[in-house]
Amino acid sequence: MSSLILSIVLAWSAGSPAGSSSVVFAASLSEGVGEGASEGASEGASEGASESGAAPATAPATNPSSASAASPPASTASAPPAPPPLVKDRLEQMLMAGDEAMIVQSFRRHPNAVLPFIDEYLEGGLATIEKGTAPPTGPPSLVSFRTGVKFAELADRAFSEAIFTEYAANFASWNPAEQASFREGQKLFGEGRKLRKEKPEDALASFRGSFAKAEPLGDFWGMAMAQRAMAETSRALGRMEPAQEAASKASELYGRLQMVKDQVSSLILVGDLRNELNLQDRGVGHYRMALQAMGRSTDQSGRKEVVDKMAAVLEKMGRGDDVKRLLEQEAAQGR
Repeated sequence: MSSLILSIVLAWSAGSPAGSSSVVFAASLSEGVGEGASEGASEGASEGASESGAAPATAPATNPSSASAASPPASTASAPPAPPPLVKDRLEQMLMAGDEAMIVQSFRRHPNAVLPFIDEYLEGGLATIEKGTAPPTGPPSLVSFRTGVKFAELADRAFSEAIFTEYAANFASWNPAEQASFREGQKLFGEGRKLRKEKPEDALASFRGSFAKAEPLGDFWGMAMAQRAMAETSRALGRMEPAQEAASKASELYGRLQMVKDQVSSLILVGDLRNELNLQDRGVGHYRMALQAMGRSTDQSGRKEVVDKMAAVLEKMGRGDDVKRLLEQEAAQGR
């Protein structure tokens, strides 16, 4: 939960310009904000924790007087974990002060972290309802939902999108039956992950069921995760064409959601599948899109692997000049 305790009332005044909203901050942000992010988040969210900016758990503090002589000197101790790129207290203070442009720029610099940041408010509101600590239509759940929607609107402004507001508004507007269906979809996804290695057919059925729950709810993140899992499982079963279709849909959704690492890995999967299917471009186009997407991130790990894959395919296609250009471009950029 955020250490900054504030309560947000999103008020749209009759005299405000069309499309604008005034954010009125009262005493404290409700207890539920963020409480459900870890326990209610979908199974695959943990896979992106390091890239999304979620702070790693820290060990309990140690009493200095109990430190033993065998402890390593401070100079050799590991460095403290880096703070998350999007700090809740800081962005909440910006929102309270009306510094929306600053939030937009923060989102643009850290695209991978935006959806998990927003989702924490949404999951927090739902968890508050599920715990029975507040009525579904009142504080603190509604305050948490409204905050998530407001940040989603700013994310759409940052990326010239509409998907964040759609996702957040859908989530916040679910009725009790739809909330239950959302949790059922998460459960199916988790079951699929457990079954994937030993019972891939059953896993595929679970992933399909998860997607079927997510789609009518407008749960775009759940849809992307399910499509990616369906692609990987279909590939393991030797069903390359449906695997390619599912991976392609996952890459599109992850791209719109600004989850760059997931988008890149999905594009690479599409490239691999197109190569295995001996399609016309052998996956070169998707490898190229993966490299372009990686250019938006400070994390370039895995870039050489993609370049090597693309070069190997181009060489096999007799496009040696393209291989040379590719390697020259990478070298010119110091990669």
